[in-house]
Amino acid sequence: MRENTQGRYTTIIIPTLLRESIFKTMSYIRQYTEAEVIPYYDPTVNEYVVRNLVAEGVTTPYISFIDDDAYPSENWYRNLLRNIRRGCDIITGYVYSNGRFFGQAYHAVGTNLTVKTEVFKRLGGFEEDWGNPKFGNAGYGWRSDTDLLWRYLESGGDNYCHDDGLLVYHPKPFSSEFILPIEIEFIKRHKPYVVKYFYDIDPRVVIVNDVFIDGKVSDKLLEWYKNAKELTLQMWNSVLLSAKKHGVKPTVNVDEFLKELAKMFSSSSNTNVTKNVNQT
Repeated sequence: MRENTQGRYTTIIIPTLLRESIFKTMSYIRQYTEAEVIPYYDPTVNEYVVRNLVAEGVTTPYISFIDDDAYPSENWYRNLLRNIRRGCDIITGYVYSNGRFFGQAYHAVGTNLTVKTEVFKRLGGFEEDWGNPKFGNAGYGWRSDTDLLWRYLESGGDNYCHDDGLLVYHPKPFSSEFILPIEIEFIKRHKPYVVKYFYDIDPRVVIVNDVFIDGKVSDKLLEWYKNAKELTLQMWNSVLLSAKKHGVKPTVNVDEFLKELAKMFSSSSNTNVTKNVNQT
């Protein structure tokens, strides 16, 4: 990989809301990288629209994305360059936020995502429609980062790199809002990848699929209730609240669905979980 005429490999795009945290973001980028950096402010659109807009003028071989409330680790740029020199088309790593690590392989978190510029433009950038009022007006975006990676894979892309040592810190909890209309479209578009990479880590995805798409209790949902009932019930309530907020109707009668779920638990002698489901 040859550097461009400015001697830089990547341009870091920062969609900013002019929060005070951007000073730390910029400080770390200036101190620990040699990348070009472009912060951009437009409060009228979500961050994916901003990223696409700025990316149109990027001339470096790669584009990196970091938010204005996050900052790279001291070794982030060194690890990034290692993957760039390998010629990877899309490079992802982990985000440490609120005491947890996010961004397993094949997930893609937008605040720690690097894409070869020509690949990004060939894919048409991020999905912007998922931020418009038709899908719930995602002010902070939802699923467009993962969608970009999966569209790349579905198009035949085979040069994806995930690096566990590529770490970005995101001190505060993520502001992204779960928006049911977008989640439904996301699952419909990428069902095989959703099943493979999300079913074992997020019961909410399974609930959305079973209640709003397939219309039946899946073995995976039953498994979630058996093994993590409190989390599953919490996610169940989250999904129903979003459905009410955005006026999305399920493909099943929710009461009958819960009765069927309770019946399945009864047959497996899981009376405690059955009681909790009926109280939801």
